[in-house]
Amino acid sequence: MSGYKDRAEMFRSSARLYLSNKNTYKEYQAGKMKQSDERLLGFVKEDMQFVEQTLDEIKEKCGTAARLVVYLLYVENRTQENVAGEFRITRRQLQHSLNRWMNTVFNDDDQQLA
Repeated sequence: MSGYKDRAEMFRSSARLYLSNKNTYKEYQAGKMKQSDERLLGFVKEDMQFVEQTLDEIKEKCGTAARLVVYLLYVENRTQENVAGEFRITRRQLQHSLNRWMNTVFNDDDQQLA
């Protein structure tokens, strides 16, 4: 079970940095970063890919709405109340759905390892 928690927390941490990492990558592509920053760029790119792959997996396993909710919560760092209001559901309903989606995505990996 700790594998689930670790992967879920890693996703949340990477998602919080996603927009910043995307800007860093754009700056590099525009030639605004030094060549010595390429090692940093490798980490940035890897982190971005992890978030994008996880969001794609959420969409595949849970649907487009699930992907959008997770994006709004973790990448855009919006509040649960705000997102729940936008989807016209209660915060409790959002939390229940979010837990189900995260379990679907991150616990599937644990099942495959067993």
